[in-house]
Amino acid sequence: MTHSANGRITGRASLLGIFFLLGFLATLFQTIFLREIMVVVLGNEIVIAIVLFHWLVGVTFGSRLGGRLADRLQRPGERLLQAVLLLTLMTPPALVLIRCLHNLTMAPAGLPIGMWRVFFATALLVIPLSFMVGAAFPLAMRNARQADGMSHMSGVYITESLGSLAAGAMMSWVLAGRWPAFTILFAALATSGVVIRLAGTRPGMRRLGIAVFLLGVIGLLPLPQNRLEKATVHARWRGFSATDLVINLDSRFQNIALGRRADQYALYLNGQMAATFPDPERNHMLAARLLSQHPSPGHVLVIGEAVSGLAQALLETNIRRLHNVELDRLVVQTVRSHLAPRMQRSLRDPRFHLFLMDGRRFVQEQGRKPGLENTYDLAYVHASEPASLLANRYYTLEFLHELSRIMSPEGVVCLRITASDTYTSGGVGAYAAVVFHTLRSVFPFVEISPGTDTFFFASRTPGVVTGEASVLAERWRGFRPDDPDLKALFSAWFPADRGSDIRNSLEKRVVENRNTDDLPTALHYYNRSLGWVHAGGVRRLLQLAEKINPAYLLLAVLLMLLPAALRRRGTGMLYAAVSVAGFCGMSLQLLIITLIQSRFGFIYRYIGLFTALFMAGLPLGAAISRLLARRFSPRLLLSSLLCALAAVAAALGLLLPGAGHHPLFDQVWISLFTILTGGIVGAVFPAALGAALELESRRPGHATGRVNAADHSGAAMGALLAGTLMLPILGMGGTTRFLAGVNLVAALYLIWRSRRAQSTTIRGR
Repeated sequence: MTHSANGRITGRASLLGIFFLLGFLATLFQTIFLREIMVVVLGNEIVIAIVLFHWLVGVTFGSRLGGRLADRLQRPGERLLQAVLLLTLMTPPALVLIRCLHNLTMAPAGLPIGMWRVFFATALLVIPLSFMVGAAFPLAMRNARQADGMSHMSGVYITESLGSLAAGAMMSWVLAGRWPAFTILFAALATSGVVIRLAGTRPGMRRLGIAVFLLGVIGLLPLPQNRLEKATVHARWRGFSATDLVINLDSRFQNIALGRRADQYALYLNGQMAATFPDPERNHMLAARLLSQHPSPGHVLVIGEAVSGLAQALLETNIRRLHNVELDRLVVQTVRSHLAPRMQRSLRDPRFHLFLMDGRRFVQEQGRKPGLENTYDLAYVHASEPASLLANRYYTLEFLHELSRIMSPEGVVCLRITASDTYTSGGVGAYAAVVFHTLRSVFPFVEISPGTDTFFFASRTPGVVTGEASVLAERWRGFRPDDPDLKALFSAWFPADRGSDIRNSLEKRVVENRNTDDLPTALHYYNRSLGWVHAGGVRRLLQLAEKINPAYLLLAVLLMLLPAALRRRGTGMLYAAVSVAGFCGMSLQLLIITLIQSRFGFIYRYIGLFTALFMAGLPLGAAISRLLARRFSPRLLLSSLLCALAAVAAALGLLLPGAGHHPLFDQVWISLFTILTGGIVGAVFPAALGAALELESRRPGHATGRVNAADHSGAAMGALLAGTLMLPILGMGGTTRFLAGVNLVAALYLIWRSRRAQSTTIRGR
């Protein structure tokens, strides 16, 4: 290692190690905190957009401050190491606070933390960490600019991107579900100590690296780590349930927790109650409600959790075959290990078949196999409600068409939603009406069982589903002759007067758009009326967003960018263009993830792959941009990249309607689009940095900080708006058109501003 007297890191290996570590730690911590906060807020996906927004806001402000200080500091290498050190030291306390968030926000146990509380609490926890990441970047650039053998500062961006790629791949394929969160954090702390010891510019800094390494090693010892893990997990659990925590696991897909009170167990997935067992009476009643909707259901499909009791209740009847599709193997193992021996034996019934895979993917594959058409007589979609884009996949028009291909001509499909048996107006009615009309578009004959849990039973054949209590009771006696007469219960489940009123109300409601993969209308109405975003201000914002025309949004962007284009020095439009590129890149990344999970149904398994593909494009694009910068002016190159992003967004929009029909081909072209998007976004930074250094050559650190801040501020808005407003309201097709328009506007403004600057220079001569 080589160190200079003025506190600048000059050794190439030391620089590469620090830059790589910075990108690795940033992605690692971001991923861990996303998983942990998701559990605390009971699995709501909106928090992903909020956390990414806060993370990118912190990077933005850190970059601005770091850029201002980078040109003034006497020991930039030492300050860079201090920023990395503070980042790693802050993460264990931040994780403790995240797990105690329910208590810190004083939210009632068992209820979601209010959206505004989550917004401000996560800001206080996330922004300080990402601020250090942003502040370290200009300091790294300052060292790279002055170090021998690494004069080109875009090398920092490439090396940091490679670190992010390594962290994303390792977290997705190696660490997640295998190492506890505190183990990962203390291992990162020990690693940072080693790097600081090797790269330290002064003896004091190197001694501090040794101390940090020892602190990380102590944290990895079984006794302190187990106590810390146990105490924080129990603090989080008390925010969910009053039961005693029996087991807590992190799988590759979710957090799994099991509580117990007396002889009753409660299963929680990402903080949400998924099942209580044993509850034979409730499952017996659910089986009766389901099976009685078909005259003779021989082959039954349940998508979602069933091994805790529903499967056993269904197998007590004379059905010929039961298929249960469950995503997570650990969920099944956890439930089975706590079932009574009699219930475990019933799951060994030869009629029962368990498939450990994504439910939608299972339906798609069954529909493509020859001879498996018209397979099922009854299908119960036991999925969570469309409170997220992931859950919404099971309520879309496309999924129902896929499901219809594996149903018998008289097959019955059952969906369950939270609604009301007395209130069908307002947002609740709009949400129920979207689900009702979407279901009826594929299965035209629908029967409603109203209540807080409202069941929709639908078939393509008239006379199959019914609400007549006597018919349902007679059917059930055929399945269970030894069962008491349930006619009174069927009358309560299918009240004639209220059922007719609710049906008439839902039929009269005008639903302009069905719930589709492209336009998740049910998700939007659920979040507006029943879901986590119940705060008045958020609801009013969603109601306002419904009425906005995308053309008006584009006009607003045109007007917002105009002052930057008119600024005299030309730096305003440059940084605005970088923000637009960051906004588009983040929005396209979220859109591609949404496309994969909605069309193919296995994003949980391959999200690491597609994240890695996007990150792999970043250094590749940056390296290509460095080569192109030798032949083209930076501003011309940046304008071309904005046009390329617009073309990618437009092409993606054109390919969306055909996605899902040819899975292997679709996965190939979506993978290529992911790499291409990452490559263009990665190429933007070196081009923008070159243009900024031309305009602000006297202040390279300041220019670097502003470029990085502009990139991350645009990405922050993309994270917040794409996941919460654009995709749910505009749909994927509308979002691609809007992104294409925004990038074209920014590119034209930048070209016009560059030509104007050139003409001014010529006249000045």
